Amino acid sequence: MSWTYTRGDLLRYAAASLDLNDIHQDDEAARKAGFDGVIAHGMLTLGRVLAALPGPLQSCSARFTAPVPLGVEVSVDLAETEPTKLAGTVKAGSVKALTLQVSLGPPNPAAPLTGELVSSRVLVVERGPARKFAEAVGFAGEIAPSHAYALPNWGWFPDKQTSPGPAPDAVGDCRAWTGTKGAVVHGRQSFEWHRDLHIGEEVVANTYVLDRKVRPGNSGTMTITTVAQRITDATGDAVLTATSALLTWDDR
Repeated sequence: MSWTYTRGDLLRYAAASLDLNDIHQDDEAARKAGFDGVIAHGMLTLGRVLAALPGPLQSCSARFTAPVPLGVEVSVDLAETEPTKLAGTVKAGSVKALTLQVSLGPPNPAAPLTGELVSSRVLVVERGPARKFAEAVGFAGEIAPSHAYALPNWGWFPDKQTSPGPAPDAVGDCRAWTGTKGAVVHGRQSFEWHRDLHIGEEVVANTYVLDRKVRPGNSGTMTITTVAQRITDATGDAVLTATSALLTWDDR
């Protein structure tokens, strides 16, 4: 696989996911965050790769190692390391932008999550938003493997909630969970698929802050906040677990 991002690709994904972080749309905002200009959503790149893989997908783990700018060829190199496992890299030009490990096969049971519960939301899996998201990442079906990442932004309705709380906001939530008013950068992402999402069903998404680590670096003190979203169905059975490492800096 190879492709080159345009502003249209980024706008299409932003509209489908409602991830409106301005580092993906505004060159000045991206430069203030430490980049040379607008960069592609890391989840757009990961979503495109996952959408092209044979199923069923059991789990994946990805690390975002460098930004993907506009106009640079993105290439994917994946190899089978075991009969049901793939590993490889995604490059932007000659620069490694993402490393990826994927397990294929039937789902694994969900392990318990411990941490601070920061949100609990009832969500509805709608056909229209699911199809638009699938189109944005190039998935041929209705529900792309990474759709759950954008589900809270589209499937939340006030009358469905069992407890009070604000509507989802991809940028605002990340800033709240990391405790910053500045830029939040996606460092790692993993998925565990416990069963398929289905159009029309209602699910519960509980989000936990699992861990915070502070590390000094060349760009200032970096905080790594690990956040996990566990989606369960009406019976309480796990559907999917999505875990993110969110990076923030104290001087950006």
